[in-house]
Amino acid sequence: MTKKELVKFLIDNFTTGYGDLDLKDLDFSKFEGDIFIGGMIVPKNLCQCGSDIGGNWCQSNLYVHGDLNRTYQIVGGKKITDE
Repeated sequence: MTKKELVKFLIDNFTTGYGDLDLKDLDFSKFEGDIFIGGMIVPKNLCQCGSDIGGNWCQSNLYVHGDLNRTYQIVGGKKITDE
């Protein structure tokens, strides 16, 4: 399956009645590698919440045309930012 086919599959099978793509509550706890979710083109909102990240959470090179809202974060290591 190509990434283009995967995008079509996800839209066809995981779109809510409101027309939103719902990828919440995916359990990768048995997967031993890193997960990369960058390079996405999102025409509206990209919402991420309620994740439990065992290692590092890396965000960089984001172009946010609306608001960047980060609330209620518990960080066990360093909080590194260039703000």
